[in-house]
Amino acid sequence: MVSKLSLFLTELKRRKARPAEVVYVVFLTLGAVFPIRGQDLTELGVGRTIEGELSAGGRHAFLVDLNANQVVFGEVDQKNLDIVVTVYDPENGHLARIDEFQRGWELIRFESSKPGAHRIELTPAPGGSGRYALRLDQVEPSATTLAGGLDQWVRFLDKEDRPGGAIAVVQRGDVTYAGAFGLADLTYGIPFTTETASNIGSVSKPFTAFAVALLEKDGELSFEDDVRTYLPELPDFGQPVTLLHLLNHTGGFRELHATLSMQGRIPGRWTREDLIQLVQRQQALQNPPGEAMSYTNTAYILLAEVVESVTGETFPEWMEANVFNPLGMENTTVKTQDSQIIPNSAEGYAGIRGEEVVWEEGDELDAFFGATGIYTTVEDLAKWAGNFSDPRVGGPEVVSRMTERGVLSSGGTIAYGLGLSIGIHRGLRRYSHSGEDGQHFAAFHYYPEIDTGVVYLSNDGFHSSVLGRIAEDLFGEDRSVEQVPKPDLGRVQDPAPVQVQVTLLEAYAGHYRADGPGLTAVFTREDNRLFVQVDSGWREPSRLALYPLSDSTFTDETQRQTVTFHRDVDGRVERVTLQGGLAYRRMTPFEPSDEDLGAFAGSYYSQELEVVYTLRVEDGKLRLSNPGPQDFEIRPWEPDVFRTVFPLGELRFERDTDGEVTGFVLTEGVVFERVR
Repeated sequence: MVSKLSLFLTELKRRKARPAEVVYVVFLTLGAVFPIRGQDLTELGVGRTIEGELSAGGRHAFLVDLNANQVVFGEVDQKNLDIVVTVYDPENGHLARIDEFQRGWELIRFESSKPGAHRIELTPAPGGSGRYALRLDQVEPSATTLAGGLDQWVRFLDKEDRPGGAIAVVQRGDVTYAGAFGLADLTYGIPFTTETASNIGSVSKPFTAFAVALLEKDGELSFEDDVRTYLPELPDFGQPVTLLHLLNHTGGFRELHATLSMQGRIPGRWTREDLIQLVQRQQALQNPPGEAMSYTNTAYILLAEVVESVTGETFPEWMEANVFNPLGMENTTVKTQDSQIIPNSAEGYAGIRGEEVVWEEGDELDAFFGATGIYTTVEDLAKWAGNFSDPRVGGPEVVSRMTERGVLSSGGTIAYGLGLSIGIHRGLRRYSHSGEDGQHFAAFHYYPEIDTGVVYLSNDGFHSSVLGRIAEDLFGEDRSVEQVPKPDLGRVQDPAPVQVQVTLLEAYAGHYRADGPGLTAVFTREDNRLFVQVDSGWREPSRLALYPLSDSTFTDETQRQTVTFHRDVDGRVERVTLQGGLAYRRMTPFEPSDEDLGAFAGSYYSQELEVVYTLRVEDGKLRLSNPGPQDFEIRPWEPDVFRTVFPLGELRFERDTDGEVTGFVLTEGVVFERVR
């Protein structure tokens, strides 16, 4: 153990602090934490809270003295600012950087590999300032088994005043871990358990695909059948959209959630009839069938309709008799109506983050069954995962067919099978899907090479973000999957410090557009740091700090994404590649005057949506209103192209031969014509 004075002096020396400067230091020994302010020592036990206030550009540091192979759990409550948490080991090596939420709780978890003083630094996001509260909840030996590591997470997440969730692990067909935390119902204080049913959102899609695959195996239909064979009321686009196109998301139908929102309709008030009628009004496919993948709920809503058409039964009845009951999933059902009672179920919550987190109940998409709407428990989901190990229902041929990558008409493949994402995680093949509906979240992961499945439920978005961190933790170098051999994957290594010249960072800054539609990226430099905002058109883009791996390749704080800039022979930077090889090309931003903006003002009508949009210039900005409650700021991007948030995305304006604006087309391909 190092002395308290030694820790304090080490931190002062590292910071080159002035005598009057206030320094926060935390010292941990024998279960007690001691904060040092200046040279005043105040005892604070684990579980107690340290409150502070950060100014712009400030930094508060806390030293935690640990033995090797200990794990620390804690959180910082971001009262009215966005805080970046950075953790360093005793040799000043970077252990973790955490910046997931802009308000509310930021979860802190790290493990020590060396004994000594570990430093936790809190800094405000650029330009931010405000108050926070920091607390350490658990400091204990690192778990050496998968079950032990999960138990540490579950105990940390188990709060008596917050929503919760459950997690289960299946190995070789047997459940080796199941645990739950938090509350299923905040109003009545009902705990979330492994027997609590929750809406699994889009994790319902693999079940719908499984149903279609069972019918195909029994000769009731063919994947190559035109969907209009079973649903003749759908439009004839002049080329068949097959069931396989729908299963692979390559059919070209628009996303119903987006188009309904474009109408200004409020989620939760949509009916099944609304959905089908809107599909019937679609005037053209977004792409020729099989040419490109565009993930939609629409495809799986239509597949559920196909199941009903083929079997003559309702989708919930057929699923219960042919999927849920044979798998022993006794606490699983399909919800189709808002008034439907699901016994022992969780309520979904959205946390409104500010000075204090306020919980609001979410609205579910009951009419979207087939794409979403299945309520189940982690215990039942574990049985579903077990069927991938030992396919008692459907047999190996159905499971094999579901886990084949889809093939495009060009011959290329996509990372999606029948209702499942097909990919690689930490060197292992993985079949997976995640989902969200009405603030219920779920995930299903299955690793065939080690015959292990992980299933997860939660009833708020806060805990849904934890799954990725838990998944990384499960496959850490000190953890092993009991009784199942697995490769030594090691830890994700933190990048070595790299200094990039400011002139080079300035050359990287600018606006870039992806080769595919709707994706843009803006890189900015602040001092010797590069930041990026990637805009998909679905929500207000978040701003991420980048960290150099070399003078041309960077990673974000999660180290899950890479960004590589490409210089031509003249040293100019015209292209950047993001994770997965998607290329973005430099573009000149469009900066219109008020007079330029005035050319776009007016009223526009969509025959497909049967709505009028009104555009106006206000305070030097173009704004859009529709029948819904939201008012949109339309941001200029390039000449005649503007961008905004979901559900509109990108607006591409069209002009006549005289240069007059005649209408626009949204990202989803919906056409609006100018009426005045």
